[in-house]
Amino acid sequence: MANETKVDTSEPIERTTLVGRVEGVIREQVLSGELAPGTRLTETQLASRFKLSRGTIRAALNRLSQEGLIVNVPYTGWAVTRLSPRDIRELQAVYEVLEGLSARLAAECITPEGNERLNDANERVSRAVRRGIQHEVIEADLNLHGVILELSGNNRLAMLYELVQQQLRMYMAMLNWHTSDVDQEARWHDSLVVAIGSGDAERAEKQARENARRSGAVLLSHLDAGESDDGQPVDPLSASR
Repeated sequence: MANETKVDTSEPIERTTLVGRVEGVIREQVLSGELAPGTRLTETQLASRFKLSRGTIRAALNRLSQEGLIVNVPYTGWAVTRLSPRDIRELQAVYEVLEGLSARLAAECITPEGNERLNDANERVSRAVRRGIQHEVIEADLNLHGVILELSGNNRLAMLYELVQQQLRMYMAMLNWHTSDVDQEARWHDSLVVAIGSGDAERAEKQARENARRSGAVLLSHLDAGESDDGQPVDPLSASR
């Protein structure tokens, strides 16, 4: 047997892992609102914070820019993406269609086990609302929509979600930043969960689309009124870890 040539791949594998870790931390800070839209991100500061090379930081930022979460501004550097009213309208249109179809398909094939998962996910939202911790509300909300998507059983729909997933998460996070009545949001979820659980596909789709439309209208009302959509700038070095 010919001798196999051993290739030392530890360095690229290690660098890939480090890039992924940095990418994950910054992504979650963007999606949770810790890094608000418009916040500047400098490679030097981030390299100092993570104790990594600027090349590794740049690789992570490039990945995040491909997801649409940050942008590279000429002569300025990196910044968290600021969604404009037009961006929001486009995302809302996509979100409304995807949510409606997801809810309809989930209702059409709901099972007792699926209904139990759905109610558990909705209860998690209710608990988060009662606790009043913003990032928990966002994560619970995202989890509920993820469960509905899984229950739809449509892999192609999941692939479409994947294409715009991160920007949709940013959109949903912005909705939570601007929605003062989270109890009302929870009630909308209750109606949707009941419709899906009862197998009423038409009502489930209608409720999901109405929820998406009303939520988007809340955010657009703030942006159209000229309210800043980025809040106070956040120093990436002082953001919570």
